[in-house]
Order: sequence, then structure tokens, then C-alpha cells
Amino acid sequence: EVKEDRRRNSVLIEVSDRGPGVPEEFREKIFDPLYSTKKGSTGMGLAISKGIVADHGGEIRCEPRKGGGSRFVVRLPIDGNK
Repeated sequence: EVKEDRRRNSVLIEVSDRGPGVPEEFREKIFDPLYSTKKGSTGMGLAISKGIVADHGGEIRCEPRKGGGSRFVVRLPIDGNK
């Protein structure tokens, strides 16, 4: 889902799933380079995503989804300013 947040002059991009979710103790760690709980994963995907979003003055977070799963929220400024 994509929404405009006029109050913060930004765009919100929300992506959610209905999987097992990300346990609270891992939610901040999943954005660290080389961190992964999956066998065979490089642990770089979310770290790279966080870097790209930050380079554009935005932020990304992971939160629990009502009914199970996770919700990732990306906030990007509309005018490109940080």
C-alpha cells in the first residue's frame, strides 16, 4: 500500500505478509549487515534496502502485523530533503 503523509511531507510504502512474523528481539537486528536467521542467506538484503532508503532521506522499520506476520514501512520525503 502507498499513502501520502501530508503532515510529514512524505510517502509511506507498506508491505505486509502473513508469515510467522519477526520476533521482537530481532526487529532491529534484521537491518544489520550479515545478520540472518536463515540458513544460506547472506544477510545483506535488508541492510542494503535500509541504506538505499537512508540515502534518499527516508527510514524503514519492521513491525508486527495484526493477525500475524510482519509489516515493513518505508517513509520517504516527497521533496527529497532529509
